Amino acid sequence: MSTATEDSFMAIGQLTDTSAVRIKVEQDIAFLTGRISSMEQHPRPNKIVLETYKGMLKSRVAVLKWLMHGQDDDEVEISFVSQQRSAQA
Repeated sequence: MSTATEDSFMAIGQLTDTSAVRIKVEQDIAFLTGRISSMEQHPRPNKIVLETYKGMLKSRVAVLKWLMHGQDDDEVEISFVSQQRSAQA
C-alpha cells in the first residue's frame, strides 16, 4: 500500500517531483562524506565499514547525477559540495 508521500513521487513508475528525493540524496551524501572523513582520521578504522560507506557514497552520487539529468557534472559536484560545506559549518 502506498502513502500520500509516495504517491506524490510516483506517477506510473516515474518520479514526478525529484526535488524531495534530491534533497534526501544530498543529505545522505553529506552524512556519508562526514562519516568517511571521521573514520579515515581514526588510527585503526574498520576497513569493511569504511569500504561499505564508500560504496554507498558512490551509489548516492550516481543517483544524484541521474536525478539532475538536465545539468552537467560540474553543476552536480557544486550542488553537493556546497551542501557538505554548509553541513560541516
